[in-house]
Amino acid sequence: MENGCPLKYLSYAATLEDLTCPKGEVSRIWEDNLNLLVQDHDDMYGCVNQDCCTQVQALIAGRFNVVTVGCIVIMVYLLLFIVNQQYMLKVIQKYQIRFLDHNGDLGNLFFTLIFVGLYAFVKYGQTYPLLGPPIAEFQ
Repeated sequence: MENGCPLKYLSYAATLEDLTCPKGEVSRIWEDNLNLLVQDHDDMYGCVNQDCCTQVQALIAGRFNVVTVGCIVIMVYLLLFIVNQQYMLKVIQKYQIRFLDHNGDLGNLFFTLIFVGLYAFVKYGQTYPLLGPPIAEFQ
């Protein structure tokens, strides 16, 4: 794993009976069979290092939190859009007009450009370390 545990398995064996770890920690080692045909797969088993589980959990939770915050921001934006649309429909029905005065459009454009510039600065103007837990060093 890129941001995970370098020592995922504590011990290896060709059969399940040769492993001495608890049954809950036994896993099939699938990483060695990447990019191989099915008939070329080697069945190896290993004892999973439990210290790696917390790192993987933190990595997944961090990425999930980013997606969650993004969804909340989009939901608030859509809610404000719907409220604004309903208000505009009521104004149009009340005054029987097709086009409204657009005096505030320059201010909206200004704020939009400020937010786009701020987003670009935060995203591309600075370097950030990789997301995820630090890599564990086992001695």
